[in-house]
Amino acid sequence: LSHEALSDGDEVLVQMRHHHDPEPARVLRLDDETIELTFRVPSRAVTPGQYAVCYRGDLVLAGGRIEKETSP
Repeated sequence: LSHEALSDGDEVLVQMRHHHDPEPARVLRLDDETIELTFRVPSRAVTPGQYAVCYRGDLVLAGGRIEKETSP
């Protein structure tokens, strides 16, 4: 799977931990290999080194390792 399925402004659901519910976020493409996710509600589950998976409904759009967390 590839993050190439994601475009600027896409609304997705993001799951960061196996037992956590997916959270809504907006996509910003930074370059060909990097996206930034902005959550509707700040998430406390963001941990560098772990993985995030982006969904639209039941469809997996992309996944990748979290590089850093930034606060608004």
